[in-house]
Parts: sequence; C-alpha cells; structure tokens
Amino acid sequence: MALYVDKIAQTVPSDVKKLISLLKDKGYECVLVGGCVRDSLLGLTPHDWDMATSATPEEMQDVFADFRTVDAGLKHGTLTVIIDHEPYEITTYRIDGQYEDFRRPKEVFFTRNLKDDIGRRDFTINSIAYDLDNGYYDFYDGMKDLESGVIRCVGNPHDRFNEDALRIIRAIRFACIYGFQIEEETVEAMIDCVSLLEHIAAERLQSEFSKILQSGRISEICHSDYFEVLETRFPFLQELSNKEKTYNIVDDLGSLESSIAVLFGDIIRDSRKYGISQIDTILRLDLRFPNAVIRKVENIIKCEKEICAYDVIMAKRLLSKYSFEEIESAISCKLSRIFSENYDEAVFERLNMKLFNLLSHVKTQKYIKDCYSLSRLCVDGNDIKDLGVPDEMIGKILNDLLDLVIRGQIRNDRIELLDSAKLTIL
Repeated sequence: MALYVDKIAQTVPSDVKKLISLLKDKGYECVLVGGCVRDSLLGLTPHDWDMATSATPEEMQDVFADFRTVDAGLKHGTLTVIIDHEPYEITTYRIDGQYEDFRRPKEVFFTRNLKDDIGRRDFTINSIAYDLDNGYYDFYDGMKDLESGVIRCVGNPHDRFNEDALRIIRAIRFACIYGFQIEEETVEAMIDCVSLLEHIAAERLQSEFSKILQSGRISEICHSDYFEVLETRFPFLQELSNKEKTYNIVDDLGSLESSIAVLFGDIIRDSRKYGISQIDTILRLDLRFPNAVIRKVENIIKCEKEICAYDVIMAKRLLSKYSFEEIESAISCKLSRIFSENYDEAVFERLNMKLFNLLSHVKTQKYIKDCYSLSRLCVDGNDIKDLGVPDEMIGKILNDLLDLVIRGQIRNDRIELLDSAKLTIL
C-alpha cells in the first residue's frame, strides 16, 4: 500500500497551522497526532485535527488567552480552542498512570518528551506524529504497518488491553474499515482479554459495533480467529446459521438501521431463543440504541416479512403501518436478500422489477390523497362511538373499515363508512 507522505502538509487547515505556530512561537513543541496523521497517510480526509504539545495546560491557557477556550478536559491535559465555532483539541504530552475500570487512567503525568506520550497509545498506526517543520516521528514503525496493512499494539498487547478493554473492539473496527489484518500476538491478546469487555459501557460498545456493521467488510472477517471476540461479547451473533450470507447482505446495505434489521431478522429466523421482544431487549439494554433507532429497526423487520405482493393494495397496507423510509429500507433489505440467492439474471431482474414497482406504488400513494391510514379515514373514533359501539371495539371497527377501503370494497366516504360500521355491529 502506497502512503501519501506529502498529503498532510497540503491539507492541514489554516486555523490548525495558526494554533501550532502560536505554540511554537512561545518555544513549545506542537505536533499533529492520531487519526489525522493516519488517515492523511492513507490518502483519506481527516475528520479531526488533534494536536499534542510540550506546553503544560497552564502554559497553553496563557498562549491562547485571547481565544475562546473550553477547559473541561484540562485535568487530563486537553484544552479545546474555538475558532469560528470550530473546536480544536490540544493535549499536553503525558504519561498515563494506573488505569481503572479497564477504560481510563486514574491520573496522568505531564511530560516534555513526545516519545513518552506516543508510548501510551493503542496501535502503531495511531502512534505516528507529524511536525509541520520537521516531518514525521515514527517511534513504533507505524508507517511500516500502515504500508503493510497491519493492526499491531504499541508495546505489549496484553498491557494495552488491560489498560483499556475497548481497544479490543477498536482493533476489529480498524481492520474492517481499512481492510487490514490484525497481527498474531494482538489477536491472541484480544482473545485472552475478551472478558474485560464486560467492564465497558454499553454505549461505547454500541458505537464501535455500529461502525463495524457499516464498514462494508464484516463478511471478510466473519471467519477470522478474532471474530470469536465479537461472538463472545455479543452471543446473539452465534445464532446465525449462515453468517457469511447474512454479513454479505449487511455489507450490501448502507444505513445502520437496515443493517441491524437484516442481522437481527436473520437471528430471529435462525434461532429458537430470540424473538422480536428479545431483540428489543438487546438493542435497548445491551447496546443502548436510541428508541428511534429501535423502533425503525423493528418496523423494517416486520415490514419486510409482510411484503408478499407488489400492487397498490400492498402499498396501501404497508403505508397504513409504516413510514415511507421504513418501507423503502425494507424493500432494500428484501432486494439484497434476493441478490444473495444467486438467481439467474432473468429471475433476478423480474423480482427486482416487482420490488421497484412496489416502491413506485408506495411513493405514489404517499403523495396523493388516497386513504391508506386511519388519519385519512373520513370517520374517527367519536363517529363510531356515537353509533353505540363499546370503547373496546372502536379500534377494531376502524381498522376493519380501513381494510375495506384499501381493498377497494367501499369508498372512503363518510356515509358509506358509517353504513358499513352499522352492519358490522348489528
């Protein structure tokens, strides 16, 4: 893999250069570190520009006294400087003290030595520093590992994972995102230390798990030695009967909700232990997904199962229960499943066209005044109650009327609807 060793100098934002210059003008070192260096070397556009400096937190505050700053992270050496509403983090070189809860250090010790600071980082590919004037500092052969496509811990991997167990999942995430291999000793340590993941907050695990699902490469790693780490921490993954097929479909999808829906839809199909209620518990408690994501996932799973026809009536039935976005996602999931079946081209094109037609019907129904939901029905609960219907029966009668309208057996007309309701309760 060729590295873009000159790209970073060309892409560093002017505000970042300004902050670095201000520190250097006062006699302090300041380098770019972490993901921005790694991604620049890979020819990617960095999302963040993190800086490290030999200046102490108090010295940084003096240098940036005329700027708006946020000092919430100052205890651990991080000062956030705001320029044009954009936050930039600058952290003092530091050595981590003893870690607690297998996640973060109890205390940190500031140092003037860059190599000491780099030595506490997780993986060699994240341990490269870049000085705008003096070039790269690569104490742990991170550039060599980037070029070879290797994930390797800085120093002893058991030590790194005992310090911060989340690094175990991060290694898998980096392997998926960049298509890298994880080095053997690192894999062995990941497997040895997998139980430490029980100490990691569900929200942090969910963030990494989501990025792995959306990486587009989970099917490439599902038979690797280290995949058992994911299956141990997330035992529901062990229920898949054909994991390669499922993960190929997941890789084919774009949105997070669709990927989760396919994964858990297959788990429900393949397992006797998991139904929709158990999946809800996993998503809500074990992975702490937001309620909006959970609702959408569950609706996509249900909606995909209900697609059994490709006409206007089917479109109306789906719109009576699900949002347009949920139906569109369910159709995408179904199409990806069809593609995975390796049908001959003619069969695939025929099924593809049917699903395309269904989506067209759904779009059309969404934007015209046809009735496909209770909110569009020309009668409501009060109208049915006025007929003398008990409260517990009102919902059923309204839904029966909606079904008749959707099937074209009666018009969405107030008088016709009330007449039909009267016949129902006689």
